[in-house]
Amino acid sequence: MLLQKSTGSINKKAELIDEDLYRLLLEFKDYSIIMISSEGKVLTWNLGAQYLYGYNSDEIVGQSVELLHGEVELAEKAAKYLQVAGEVGRVEYETWKLKKDRSRFYAHIIITTLYNDDQSIKGFGKVTRDLTVYKTLEEENAVLKENLEDKVRQRTNELEIVNKELEAFSYSVSHDLRTPLRAVSGYSMMLKEDYENQLDSEANRIINNIVDNTKMMGQLIDDLLTFSKMARLEAANGFIDMKRLVDQCMTELLQGDAQPKFCINILDLPASNGDVKMVKQVWQNLLTNAIKYSAKKEKPNIEVGALDDHKNHIYYVKDNGAGFDMKYANKLFGVFQRLHRQDEFEGTGLGLALAKRIITKHGGEIWAEAKKDHGATFYFSIPKNYNNGQ
Repeated sequence: MLLQKSTGSINKKAELIDEDLYRLLLEFKDYSIIMISSEGKVLTWNLGAQYLYGYNSDEIVGQSVELLHGEVELAEKAAKYLQVAGEVGRVEYETWKLKKDRSRFYAHIIITTLYNDDQSIKGFGKVTRDLTVYKTLEEENAVLKENLEDKVRQRTNELEIVNKELEAFSYSVSHDLRTPLRAVSGYSMMLKEDYENQLDSEANRIINNIVDNTKMMGQLIDDLLTFSKMARLEAANGFIDMKRLVDQCMTELLQGDAQPKFCINILDLPASNGDVKMVKQVWQNLLTNAIKYSAKKEKPNIEVGALDDHKNHIYYVKDNGAGFDMKYANKLFGVFQRLHRQDEFEGTGLGLALAKRIITKHGGEIWAEAKKDHGATFYFSIPKNYNNGQ
């Protein structure tokens, strides 16, 4: 008897809890929570469902759940989801749905199968959440991303076209300047050789300036042609004996009386892969600068070495020359950028820009450290896994 009373009390409490939970779910506004019979009839309808679909409970309870879908295609799809839920116990999906006023909303839906004690299907619980705001933002973001990517592609194509036009223009101008420059240079030299003794000192000074400037203009044209040509060339891939290459460059650059004056220290240099001709051009440009800017020192020192790095071969050229102020370091590798006056150190301002272009083609970087009047160190890297820029 006590057991029967106790059992009855528990069942009564469970019923009260179920009733409280049921009332809570009916009043819940954030989610549509409905009960569906095994035949597909709507059994319960909470406030969340009313706000979401636009139907009140009197209009929908007892009706087929297909009424909520409005269109035949949507109704068939919903019937399939109910069938799947009956087979596997639960189904979850997202889709566009219709409200009573025919407006659409994007829904996240969970259908759970409810069972009787004998495991026969009692019905279904269906929870629907409105994700329209999130879906709309997602679609807008996708459109914005696509538009941005289109603009980036368009700007990239435009930039490539402009760069090609600039390269072609630079090559054409440089090439076309050679003929008149040769004429100016030739006539100046003839004037100097044939009439030097007949002209006063001022006239000779002017002629010398013309000869010197045509020579500098010729070098500038050569550098421009090399620079523009480099943009069109692909970097080859081959074995480079860096130590041998640097020794060769030094021998070519330091000839005659200049060699004994310099203290040259070439340390061990790891071999690398890359385009031998291009990398030789980098070494020549960096070593030429080191020689040029340290030549005025009483004891010019140049050191060539390498640093250990697990990803890259890093090489450097160090001198004790004029150096430069590091606040201007960002200008070093620009075209026609110079940190010293022409009357101090000759140059066209293209050597380092060319070196940067070559190293970039090899997937590496180039940079410098310096202190004014205390020398400079130029570094460049080539990836150890370099394979024709890939």
